[in-house]
Amino acid sequence: MLAGICVTVGKSQRKARVTDRIVEELINDLFNMRDPSLDEPDSDEALQRMLSRMTYLQMPFQNEPWPPLMRTLCLYGDDPRFGPLAVDQADWQKVVGASVQQFLQVGFLMYAAAIFNDGAIHRDVFDPPRFDQIVHPMSISQALAVADRWLARSVNQLAAAGRAKASENDGHWDYNPFFEHPIALLDDGTYVMPSPMGILQRLSPQGVFFIIVEAINSGLISGTVRDFSDALGKRFERYIGVQLKQLNHATVHDEIAYDKGQKLSVDYIIETPEAIVLVEAKSRPPDEKVRSGVDLDAGKMGEVLSKACEQIDRSAQEIEQGNPKFPDQNGRPLRGLIITREQFYNLPMAFIGNTMPTASIPTSVWSSQLFEHAIPALIDDPDCGQRLLEALASDTDRLYTTTDPLPLRHDPLLKDLWEQWRIGWPQAPRAAA
Repeated sequence: MLAGICVTVGKSQRKARVTDRIVEELINDLFNMRDPSLDEPDSDEALQRMLSRMTYLQMPFQNEPWPPLMRTLCLYGDDPRFGPLAVDQADWQKVVGASVQQFLQVGFLMYAAAIFNDGAIHRDVFDPPRFDQIVHPMSISQALAVADRWLARSVNQLAAAGRAKASENDGHWDYNPFFEHPIALLDDGTYVMPSPMGILQRLSPQGVFFIIVEAINSGLISGTVRDFSDALGKRFERYIGVQLKQLNHATVHDEIAYDKGQKLSVDYIIETPEAIVLVEAKSRPPDEKVRSGVDLDAGKMGEVLSKACEQIDRSAQEIEQGNPKFPDQNGRPLRGLIITREQFYNLPMAFIGNTMPTASIPTSVWSSQLFEHAIPALIDDPDCGQRLLEALASDTDRLYTTTDPLPLRHDPLLKDLWEQWRIGWPQAPRAAA
C-alpha cells in the first residue's frame, strides 16, 4: 500500500538515498492516517466501507501461497479432468508468451528472487547459463519478457495507472497499481518488488482472470468476456466435482435434469447415511463495489448468493416432494453448501451478512480455498456425513462461513499437482521452500 501511494501521489523530487528510517516514518504516517470513513462515527454504512476495504486489502495476503497457484493450473490449464478449457491454450501462449505452467514458473521465480534479495534484484543477476537451465524450455530472456509484460511496469507507468483511476480523495484510498502489476522496473534495470505475496496474487485464479479479460478487450483473443466467464464457471464447477468425488464414504451425484429436462438441480448432491448436502458452485468474484464497501447492500454479492440459494431451494423442494430423479430423503436432514471461487471476505460482517438472502434449508458459504482445506478431513472418514452436519449451518437465520469443527489440512489433489509441478521444475520451488 505504501509503495502504491508513493508512485501515485509522490512528488517528482526524490531523495538520492532512501534510508530505513525514512521508510519507517512513512509506514508510521500511513498507520496513523485517519480513514475518511471515521468522519461519520455513527454511520454503519461508513464503517462497512472502511472494514470492507481493509478486509480485501489484507486477507488475500494471509492465504498459503501454493494452493492458489495449483488452482490456477487446474482452471486455466489443459488437464482433461476439469472439463472443456476456460481459454484456448494456443491463445494463451500467443498472449502471454508462455504456457500456463511456464507463466507460473516465471512468477514463482520472481517471487523467490524477491524473497532472497530483500525485494530488489537487477536484471543482470539472471545470467543466461544458470537461469536458462532453471526456466527450460524457455530461455531466461523469454522468461523476463513474460515478467515485463504481465508482472512489471515502470514507475512512470505505475504512476499513470494510479492517477488515471484517482478519485477526489487525496489518493491514499484509491486504486493501487501494484495490485495489477506487482513489480516496478526501474530505469537502470532493477526489479523492485514491494510485496512478494503480491506477485503470487497476480498468479492466482483472479489475477489470471484479469489477464484474459485484458487480452479479450484489447482484441488479442477473440470472443467476449461473458463467454470466457461462462467457460471459466463451467470449469470451476467441474473442478469442485473432481474434489468432491474424492469422498470415499459418500455418493456424489452430478447435476440432475428434471421436469422433462427443462430444469436442472444444484451442481452436485452429496448423499451419506446421515445427511444430504446440496452443493452449488459459483465462479463470479466480488466486484470492486463489494470490495470497497460502496454498495451498501453488497449488491453483486447478494446477486450471486441469491441465485445459489434459489437453486438450493428448488432442489430441496424436489427432494422433499419425493421426485424420483433425486435421492430419497428418507428422513435425512438437508443442508446447502455454496462454494465460491473467490472469497467474499466481508460476508461474515453482521451489517452485510444480515442483508444477504437465505435459503429454505440451513446453508453455508465456503470459498474454494476454505473448501480445499476442509475436504481432506472428510475423504477417508466413514462418518463424513455426520462431520458435514457438524461443520455446516444448522439454522436458516443467515448464510454461515465457518467450517468448525473440521480440522483444516492440505488438499491431496492440489498437493499432488504441486509435487508434479515442483519435480518438473525442481530448482526454484525447492530453493524457496
